[in-house]
Amino acid sequence: AMQVLPNKTQTFSPDDLVDSIIALLLLSVIVTVALVVAKNIWEAIDPNFQSITPSHKKWYVVANISKSFFLGCLALSTKYWYGAYKAHILDDFQVIELKRCMAVYITTDL
Repeated sequence: AMQVLPNKTQTFSPDDLVDSIIALLLLSVIVTVALVVAKNIWEAIDPNFQSITPSHKKWYVVANISKSFFLGCLALSTKYWYGAYKAHILDDFQVIELKRCMAVYITTDL
């Protein structure tokens, strides 16, 4: 007979919530700085990128490339797969590794 795992309906503890907020804010600052640096370097070395008009569309290009990069890193990350295993197979959605991976991914949209 198949064993049914208990359903864990815990909510965030205050410490988990603070940890997640700090991770999100810190990652947002790091990603913002990285995007500005990447845009400036890309603009300095690539004539095709320089010719994108209107110039605000350059930010969309940089954001989409960075989002793809972060998604690729998450797909290759053992932390993500371990967190996904714990969440979906063990029904334990209180996995801090998975929450941090999602914070990294979300910051590219902020």
